Amino acid sequence: MHRILALKFAAWLDPHFEVWIFSTIDQIILGHYREMKEATIEQLEAEKEWRERRDQLIRKNPEIAKIFQLELKITAAEKRRIKAFKASMAQLKLEFFRESKE
Repeated sequence: MHRILALKFAAWLDPHFEVWIFSTIDQIILGHYREMKEATIEQLEAEKEWRERRDQLIRKNPEIAKIFQLELKITAAEKRRIKAFKASMAQLKLEFFRESKE
């Protein structure tokens, strides 16, 4: 008997096994999508709350806006630094592989 037919027969014999099979397939196919969707929703909700609280702080104390601007500059500079580092590592890898082939 083919293994697919064996699974179909086993699912027919035991409804709990059939539910387990379909749940497992569903998790394999859609599990990462659901996890990504939930994480995205969580992130968006947290960002919204962060912006609201930041705006409240700025209204109460306008000088704090400068601190947030500095944070943004620091973050942007760090992202640029990491991007440049990754580009330089990629270039080194290319040169290494090119030299090893010669």
